Amino acid sequence: MVVLNAENISLPSVNKKYNYNPKVGKLFLAKEYREACKILKILMRKNCGVLQAPYEVIINVETYLDIDNFLKPLFDVMQELEIIGNDRDIIRLEVNKKPLKKGKLNKLCVEVNSYGKR
Repeated sequence: MVVLNAENISLPSVNKKYNYNPKVGKLFLAKEYREACKILKILMRKNCGVLQAPYEVIINVETYLDIDNFLKPLFDVMQELEIIGNDRDIIRLEVNKKPLKKGKLNKLCVEVNSYGKR
């Protein structure tokens, strides 16, 4: 089931997930990360029901980012929207990347299935 198919988007980077506040000695979610997750939530298919674990995830992406930078936010949003129960139950992950030059907008297509039921 395709849960996300978007063009001309800015993908979040897990490298910028947290900021550190030395005054209180704590980490907090960076504004950029929160905003990117908000956009993913808007674009992602909702009300499709939780798939049965284990899961397989197939991602086709056009980006300049490292191939792993946007995966964690993507999985976090899929859990929050209850498309999957827990990302620890993803047992097959396929990521196909078409490199872009920096500054170009990204394309992202995400398909999630119960493993072996495609």
